[in-house]
Amino acid sequence: RSRGRLTTEQPLRIARVITSTHHEVTAAPLAFVRVAFEEVASETVFVAGAPLDHDHMFVHGSIRDGRDAGTRAELISRIAVGVCDAAHLDRRGLWIYLIELSANNMVEFGHELPVAGEEAAWRDALPAAARAWMDQLGS
Repeated sequence: RSRGRLTTEQPLRIARVITSTHHEVTAAPLAFVRVAFEEVASETVFVAGAPLDHDHMFVHGSIRDGRDAGTRAELISRIAVGVCDAAHLDRRGLWIYLIELSANNMVEFGHELPVAGEEAAWRDALPAAARAWMDQLGS
């Protein structure tokens, strides 16, 4: 996002909409969703070799592979609507890049992630302290 683009409340709203959407669409645990904001000077973003001079926001998301095209399409579509609403952003200024990674190329909570759909068994196999810590996130 451009430096100073969002109000102090908007990042929280954006984080919540991305988190809830990802959870609802993929059934992945809420604790699997991380949102970080990086502000850049507007004159450091270029498209077609020219400064991007309109209001804009980039969303880069890494998700585990194994979900069908319909699920990915719903996820990206709902995130687009939610982010534009939360940020008061014209849809033309939104750029979303969703990257799929193999679960065995990802570590969270100190453990390799499960394939999509195997989260409950993965969570149950975690050490008790890791489960407790993960379960309290977002509360």
